[in-house]
Amino acid sequence: MHLFHKSRMAAGILFLSALFLPNLSLSSYAASEIQVVLEGNYVEGKVNDPVTKSTRTAYIYNGNPELTLRSGDGAISSAELITYSNEYVEGADCGVRNRIVKKSVPLNTDTKLLPEEYFQTAQGNGSLYDFANRCFVLRVYRDSGDSSYEDYYFGIVDGNMYQEMQKNAAERAAEKAAEDAKRRQELGPLVKR
Repeated sequence: MHLFHKSRMAAGILFLSALFLPNLSLSSYAASEIQVVLEGNYVEGKVNDPVTKSTRTAYIYNGNPELTLRSGDGAISSAELITYSNEYVEGADCGVRNRIVKKSVPLNTDTKLLPEEYFQTAQGNGSLYDFANRCFVLRVYRDSGDSSYEDYYFGIVDGNMYQEMQKNAAERAAEKAAEDAKRRQELGPLVKR
């Protein structure tokens, strides 16, 4: 299973796109696999997963993440999705995985990570933005037997935090591009790109 974003970018700006720009597309390696296509703007970052007690690469949004599922060969018509909220248990050194929704989603249909009512309630009481103690996990099943799946991690932050993360990602990307250019200049054609 591979993650896609809507439009294809030139190879030269793929690195920048992966960090913080919208509309990233990656190529599929297996035609029959389900592709998760992220809609809208996001920042690639890290979240704390209280359940596994580890840091995970995640897609950070300011709103309710939207996505579309696609199949490389069209043989699959729908996929089972489960959205979890992984949260720290107050007063304990552990986390708990709470299932928010389980649904079958037809391929090539837009869907949201969180049900609108859940999103609105969590946004209203502020728990949606508890970025340090909560992350969201999208589990996409590859087969009808629910035996093979892929997890994708998401964080949802308020507008100020999102702008700060975009700024930091842009600065990191510019620094990395400058370092790569310097290495290519110093080492010439031997540098691995």
